Amino acid sequence: MDIQTAVREMREILAPHLSDFSLEMLDVVMMDEEWEVAHAMCLESAEYHHIGLSDSLTLVA
Repeated sequence: MDIQTAVREMREILAPHLSDFSLEMLDVVMMDEEWEVAHAMCLESAEYHHIGLSDSLTLVA
């Protein structure tokens, strides 16, 4: 799976758990196409909220 797809899928999974500010920050990073940063943000958020993500989302090329 490519990083953009993984980030978009993780955003959908995480959205109900994130504050409006956190979600907006993630959206800004995605709009700037900073995919590595967005991916790291998603991983940190998932860990903080104790949300398990599949390897296909966490290990991307």
